[in-house]
Amino acid sequence: MVKWWESKEYTSKLKKLREESERLKEERLKKERRVLKERPELTREKGKSVSDKPVDLSDATFTEAVQKNSLVVVDCWAPWCGPCFMVAPVVEDLAKDYAGKILFGKLNVDENRRTAMQSDNEYPYNVSFQKRKTCR
Repeated sequence: MVKWWESKEYTSKLKKLREESERLKEERLKKERRVLKERPELTREKGKSVSDKPVDLSDATFTEAVQKNSLVVVDCWAPWCGPCFMVAPVVEDLAKDYAGKILFGKLNVDENRRTAMQSDNEYPYNVSFQKRKTCR
């Protein structure tokens, strides 16, 4: 008797799922690369971030922003979070005050769950990165 995990039908479906997974992974990587090329505010200019306002971050751009800037502060927010909207003007003011020194970013945790799942904090919260390492 053939076990279910050894059946031709199962192995065929598993092979198709693996191929589909690889295809989706390649599409996601292409999309991330394209987004990074289109987002010059996530790159550094003479060692400084070029934005004087918080940049919108996503799953596709988050890692690149942290890696390319020596100091990054990320405002993790959600559209349904009232306190998040109270913090937003403060983050915008800080971005103006520290333009060229610190990159300030905003991450919508509802739209970017992959990045948000890396932390178990409640909202709103801010995460700071110095030389690519999280500091709280």
